[in-house]
Amino acid sequence: MKKLFTFALLCMLCPFMMAQTEGYIKETFNSEGFPNVSFVWHDDGAEMLQEKDVRYLKENGLNKPFTMQPLSRDKGNAGKRIVILWEDFKEVSGGQDIRVGQHNFTKQTIDEFLSSSKIGNNDAFVIADFNRSRNTTMVMQPFNSDFSSDLTMMRRNVLAHNHSDLSFKDAPNCSDLYSAVREAVEMLKNLPEGNESKAVYVFTAGHPRNVAGADSADQVLLLAQRHNIPIYIIEYSPRSGVALEPANFAKATKGNFECFMQNEEKRACNYMLNCYDQIDEAYFGHDYRFTFTSSLKRGDDPQTVAINIKGVEYQEQYLPPAFSLKEWIMEHLLLTALIILLIIMLIVLAIVLSVTGHKKKARKIKALEDQQLVAEAEAQQAIAQANNSLNEYKRQQEINRIADHEKAEQERLSALMNTKNVYPRMICDLDGFKSQYDMTKPTVTIGRESDNDLVFDHNSVSRHHAKITYDGYGFYITDLNSTNRVFVNGTMQTQSVLRSADTIQLGQVRIIFYL
Repeated sequence: MKKLFTFALLCMLCPFMMAQTEGYIKETFNSEGFPNVSFVWHDDGAEMLQEKDVRYLKENGLNKPFTMQPLSRDKGNAGKRIVILWEDFKEVSGGQDIRVGQHNFTKQTIDEFLSSSKIGNNDAFVIADFNRSRNTTMVMQPFNSDFSSDLTMMRRNVLAHNHSDLSFKDAPNCSDLYSAVREAVEMLKNLPEGNESKAVYVFTAGHPRNVAGADSADQVLLLAQRHNIPIYIIEYSPRSGVALEPANFAKATKGNFECFMQNEEKRACNYMLNCYDQIDEAYFGHDYRFTFTSSLKRGDDPQTVAINIKGVEYQEQYLPPAFSLKEWIMEHLLLTALIILLIIMLIVLAIVLSVTGHKKKARKIKALEDQQLVAEAEAQQAIAQANNSLNEYKRQQEINRIADHEKAEQERLSALMNTKNVYPRMICDLDGFKSQYDMTKPTVTIGRESDNDLVFDHNSVSRHHAKITYDGYGFYITDLNSTNRVFVNGTMQTQSVLRSADTIQLGQVRIIFYL
């Protein structure tokens, strides 16, 4: 009941807390072009404002037409500072750890994320795991002691990370998520001030434990909002549906929440990369220049300018300039002439720069197109290589299949020869030197090379002259395209059945075949 009340209170407070830090006038009013007046409005929201979000702009209580122009922010090369929190635990069922899937899911997703080309050279990370009811000073245990841009080292640490020995059953319905997030936010806020954007990624699989004090959900939310740090929560394989409390918690920080199942590492990585693209806007917000035409006169007393954005009104005092443009021109004729000349020069310079920039842009586009053509050619080459490899693999498989078939056939014929007790005997005569060869296997090759079964080292015999085979019914000799051909009983044969006492002539070698 207490947890339900806390959740309801958090849901009611989120819009209020967001409204208090939604935006403010960032700079003083610019009246150089009076009566045209402008000011810069800073909005903390991650999404861009639309003109329909601005209900009115009033000066001295009167509605004024206005224009709203988004301003780009110079990000420089500051990069991002990101803490990745990894909830790691085990759950044993039937002697098997059934939550090892979460461990592997998190490991593979983080590794693939860190290997993305989107990661900037100046981006730095801290990766830390946290667990349920860990009895340590810090809930999160960093893999690296400080923010690092060494992605190779961090990927190595992630892949080498061992599964936690702490059991899910010790605290089945809670985790130290909020405590870990609070420590991550404090780590980020303690960094030296700079232009770096900051964010926290959280991998979890359970409902967070909401405790009192600094680690309660509302206090951690206030801390993240106060420092504009978005929280992105990746929930793995929820056991009883999506946990609404962390989902609302993440969105209230201008972060996001997404739930993933097993084998969705690729989708989870894409989610992290999409959030990665939004971190600058979520952390820094957006600036807009509002311009309106004032109805006041120079030298008037300060008046109130009010702007209503998304139903919330903001007010600021505006003081009109003291001197008129006409009076100023009359007193500074020479300076006015110089300003006009300078304006003309700036216009000419702007034209020159515009033309130069256009040419430079065209060259860049051409270079990009050339790079794309090279990439496409490389891709086609890679596809062709892959197809060749596949065809070679299929060919080798066919060769192996044929070899296996031939081996099985030879074994069958050998068994048949043994069963029938058929072992032919060959009396060989080469230049008066006689020898005997007993055929004990289904196929015997004859030739000059040493890899033959029956070898005759004589020039009249081809390297692979002939072979004698047993097919289960009888024996026959086959000419292997020899130079001096094969003669059986004085007749040249390409292939011939052998009978007992047949005479075979291979060049100068004479063989009598006895069955």
